[in-house]
Amino acid sequence: MTSETASTPTEKEAVNATPDTKQPTGDAVKAPASEAKDKAPESKQPQTEAPKKEPTAADKVLGALEKKAEPQGAPEKYEPWKLPEGVTLADGVNEAFTDMARKAGLNQKDAQSQLERLVTAHQEQTQALLRKQVDGWGEQLVKDPEIGGDKLESETMPAVARALTAYDSDGSLRELLLSGLGTHPALVRVLAKVGRAVGETTELVTGQRSAPAVGTAKALYDATAV
Repeated sequence: MTSETASTPTEKEAVNATPDTKQPTGDAVKAPASEAKDKAPESKQPQTEAPKKEPTAADKVLGALEKKAEPQGAPEKYEPWKLPEGVTLADGVNEAFTDMARKAGLNQKDAQSQLERLVTAHQEQTQALLRKQVDGWGEQLVKDPEIGGDKLESETMPAVARALTAYDSDGSLRELLLSGLGTHPALVRVLAKVGRAVGETTELVTGQRSAPAVGTAKALYDATAV
């Protein structure tokens, strides 16, 4: 009986023999949370976007040109360009514009529109230069010591009128004067000399046109001095 008692574990020993199932200490519990905190992505402050710059008028025009230049299916061969009456394109200009339109991928309608804008701009520039030149001639004519000043209305223009009456039966010279050359001092000087040589006689009047009065000659000068 003594040996059986000795071999049987006591209640205290049985409790001590239970596998160690202790809960982790405080440091062990906190460790994973700390590690998770270290691995968590840092929160970034939202960046304030710079205000968008409003496009200027030039930017809009450039953008429109870029869109216009995008290939839109240029035809294999363009039809002849339509030009204003009296306007023609030199062979070199025609070929250059056609090549430009093809590279830009412009269809017939868009290419024709661009050509019209080009022609209009060229005409306006030419007219502005001509107007400036005519104005300059008019100023020189008024200041000319031989035919300008007080003599312009009293002597020069009446003499020009007589020259036109005698030699401009079909009106072609009047049309030339109205083109802007009517204010050129050299041309007015020649016509005035011709008119003085003709004098007051009306026997040299030819054609169906009636002799213009002095006032008509003055009006002709005023019209060409624009």
